[in-house]
Amino acid sequence: MKLQENDIRARLIAMISREEMDFIDGISKDALFSTGHKLTRTDVIEAILDAVAALAINGKDIHSKEELTGQILKAIEEKIGKAGKQENKVIC
Repeated sequence: MKLQENDIRARLIAMISREEMDFIDGISKDALFSTGHKLTRTDVIEAILDAVAALAINGKDIHSKEELTGQILKAIEEKIGKAGKQENKVIC
């Protein structure tokens, strides 16, 4: 979901654990040290949201954070499986 020039942005305040913050900061630091380009925490979170938004998931019949996490991981596995099958077709 790329922002258009006239899109209105909203502030999101979320309580996350120290481990989750370290994960976000780690991605930012990895990018900085490997490319010289710093990703902000906002950049990392937006990238994660864009990736999840590209998956075929919704909130139907999801009762907990754990169920949502499971649905996201399942959708990622399915997407990877489809990509792998397409690569095999091209090679063959």
